[in-house]
Amino acid sequence: MVFGCEDLWVSLPTTGEVLKGVSLVVNKGEIVALLGPNGSGKTTLILALAGLLNARSGKVTLEGVELRLQLPEARRRIGVLFQDPDDQLFNPTVMDELMFTLDQLGLPPQDKERRVKEVASLLNIEHILHRPVYSLSFGEKRRVALASILVYDPEYLLLDEPTANIDPGNLNIMLKVVCSLRKAGKGILLATQAVDLVNRLASRVYVMNEGRIIWSGGPEIPEEVLVRAGLKTGQVACQ
Repeated sequence: MVFGCEDLWVSLPTTGEVLKGVSLVVNKGEIVALLGPNGSGKTTLILALAGLLNARSGKVTLEGVELRLQLPEARRRIGVLFQDPDDQLFNPTVMDELMFTLDQLGLPPQDKERRVKEVASLLNIEHILHRPVYSLSFGEKRRVALASILVYDPEYLLLDEPTANIDPGNLNIMLKVVCSLRKAGKGILLATQAVDLVNRLASRVYVMNEGRIIWSGGPEIPEEVLVRAGLKTGQVACQ
């Protein structure tokens, strides 16, 4: 089971060409890292893979068939975690957020209750289910945003900087969940600029810079590639 893109070119009205011939593949049961600095095109690529942005040329495929031919139904198979949870969460309470998608699916009450219970336990959010979303910390919002995706059980997950700007407690929860999703057979594309995270989680890596994939391979990335991508610089110390 394969999800990915081939020779993808995407232009945006305000910035021009953002993706320049990008190709990548995500298989079920693996974590693939998309490593690159800010502005390299990672978020644009995730939105294009999810069918939320149209490509100028190239194609996104899901199990051998172009994604655009499978929309909107295929969106149930792909979960997208935005970099900023405030761009994703829009319901009054955490419970409302989790129930929103389930209501759209038309599931019976007992199935909805079971799914919410399972996802809340997985992400350790049982104690905040009835809290207003606005009252949550950033890390809690990140977990709730992920829960709002997992509750409909997608096959592929596109995670945009899921560990950025969160405290160690929330970070550990997120990492454990990502690993458990891989073990459950999900295909995961994890966009990040954290090289140490890639070494810990990913089986394969694509390094991105200025809208292009400049290297792909295993989690041991050559130092010259990191330097080229602007992900490794000299250490500065006060004298």
